[in-house]
Amino acid sequence: MNKHRYTVLCGTLAAALIAASGLIGDAAAKKAPAGPKINMNPTTAAEQFTLGERYYFGRRVRKDPEKAFYWFLQAARQNHPRAQFNVGSMLKSAEGVSYDKEQSLYWTTRAAENGYASAQYNLGFYYSKGDMLPEDKQKAVAWYTRAAEQGHGRAQYNLAVIYDNGDGVAEDNTLAFRWYTAAAKQKVPEALYAIALKYDTGRELPKDLIQAAGFYRLAADLNLAAAQNKLGEKYELGEGIEQDVEQAFYWFSRAAKQGNADAEFHVGRFYDSGDGGVPMDTKKALEWFERAANKGHAKAQFNVGSLMDIGVDGFVDKRAAISWYTKAAENNDQTAQYYLAIKYHEGVDVPKDAGKAVYWFTRAAEQGDADAQSYLAEIYDDGLGAPEDNEKAVYWYRKAAEQDDATDQFHLAEKYEAGEGVGKDMTQAVSWYTKAAAHGHEDAISALKRLGAPIPEVVDEGGP
Repeated sequence: MNKHRYTVLCGTLAAALIAASGLIGDAAAKKAPAGPKINMNPTTAAEQFTLGERYYFGRRVRKDPEKAFYWFLQAARQNHPRAQFNVGSMLKSAEGVSYDKEQSLYWTTRAAENGYASAQYNLGFYYSKGDMLPEDKQKAVAWYTRAAEQGHGRAQYNLAVIYDNGDGVAEDNTLAFRWYTAAAKQKVPEALYAIALKYDTGRELPKDLIQAAGFYRLAADLNLAAAQNKLGEKYELGEGIEQDVEQAFYWFSRAAKQGNADAEFHVGRFYDSGDGGVPMDTKKALEWFERAANKGHAKAQFNVGSLMDIGVDGFVDKRAAISWYTKAAENNDQTAQYYLAIKYHEGVDVPKDAGKAVYWFTRAAEQGDADAQSYLAEIYDDGLGAPEDNEKAVYWYRKAAEQDDATDQFHLAEKYEAGEGVGKDMTQAVSWYTKAAAHGHEDAISALKRLGAPIPEVVDEGGP
């Protein structure tokens, strides 16, 4: 194959990316000290590969991707696996040569078949993601396995994920954990994080918060933002590790600087509350909430809305508040749904709109918000904002009553006594009156007296 088979282009492939993918191995951009005279006309594959490296990294020669590619190609033709991999990678990235998908795959496959683990990993990735090659999970597993068995950490991790999720193969938690462990031993941060999550949740491993915190720390030290955020949460809550809010803020900040939305939200919380030795600063809180909110973080979106609603440094923007409440509500934030419902129900900062109020009350109520359930019950009971519907009223009174709301327990009892929206049932009526009366609900106590039923002792619910 003639050198001019390829159109040579100028470009720069980041050395860090090459090293991470296995290209050139552990070679660094450091210039080697002066040594023996360089063989500029090598004939063996090893010498050709070495000269290619010199041109690629500019070691004792001027950096020249075109010449690097030429010498890698000469070595590749002599069946040098790493050179074949480098040729395939440079053809894919158009580094020193024009992009050529078919030739890139050809040389990558040659390298993989010759046992080069990084090439095997790349083929596994291509087949797994449908990138460069048609998606084929079975072939992905086959190539990942070959690379993993040679100790390729990323292949081990990706293989673990495939078995863990049953992605195109039968789910196999044993194999998944085996490969997570293998990758973790090579300090693949995502593998350490995956093991931490399993200990944290008790999924496939005995729940062990101490082990979880330990693995989160290992991954966090390797600069994995998700692990840094989780470690911050553990420090804040004192789960599996001694509680330390200052350490919590430190790890949240590390993760937030990497753009982790959860961590940005947490940093905002600390500035909003002044916890962890952090000076309270509502303006900074808003800045961090906005960063997370713009990434779609629902709770941050609600908090931005709330700060706009009440004002930051005297600046209030009700229109922006409604916009952020709406984004958070549409993102399924329960509190935002309830707040938005109240706004539309009462006509505060928006035109009064019973339909929208019922819609958002329903969204919040379906997520278990007791206040929203109570509002819905009253709306359907009174027919104010929606057509009167006793069955729906009973349904939502029951949902709120089951969350121990005394007023809704009383109203549910009334429905059972009157047989409205539910079959008349005095046993149920007395039962719910009794539960409400135990909270000190005066009307419930009066109803029990009227019915000649025992009056329960009022539960002491605390308070000053």
